[in-house]
Amino acid sequence: DVVTEHWARHPWMLPALAGVLLAFGYFTLGLVVPNLVALVPLLIWIDANLDRPWRVWRKAGFVFGISLNLLILSWMRSMLTISFLGVFAYLGLALIFAVELSVAVITLAWMRKHTRWSFMILLPAVWLTLEWVQAQGDLRMTAQHLGQSLGTVPFLVQFADLAGPYGVGLVLLLSSAILHEAWRAPSRADRVRRLAAWGLLAAAVLGYDAWAWTHPP
Repeated sequence: DVVTEHWARHPWMLPALAGVLLAFGYFTLGLVVPNLVALVPLLIWIDANLDRPWRVWRKAGFVFGISLNLLILSWMRSMLTISFLGVFAYLGLALIFAVELSVAVITLAWMRKHTRWSFMILLPAVWLTLEWVQAQGDLRMTAQHLGQSLGTVPFLVQFADLAGPYGVGLVLLLSSAILHEAWRAPSRADRVRRLAAWGLLAAAVLGYDAWAWTHPP
């Protein structure tokens, strides 16, 4: 409809919304729902703007990244009690992560435009590759990896003993990708099939979590 199209074509509103939603997934509130749906607005935006130049994708990716990281790196403000120079570390790290996510969004949009593959393939391929690169070397940083966002709800990450932290991130990425596919499904039957796939994924994860929770090592 007209309202959805206005939001989808706006250069930064949906990416900013995705960043804020994902930030709530990292907060120690145990909400969980943001973890599962946060990237849907970003995927909707990408699909609606594939006809635009890469500079538009770059801006949207930066807005997404800076909205997310200015919120989840708020713990760095504690350094201000030691020195005002802490603000440069806070803003600098948020800027670095935002630039990385901007590159990821450009890559994701380009691949979506030229391959038309499902986001269920493209989103994990791009996002988890970025996380793997961030985990290399002496300056590696993994605290903001997507799998870490479920750290305050240990019941839900029991399956990490099988899939590892990247497997936890994969499930969260698939959740957003499948729900996006359901959103844009051309028919009710297609929407039901996609929602059923999401339900099967959730049931498999929760089923193993429940078993592992009641069978500690």
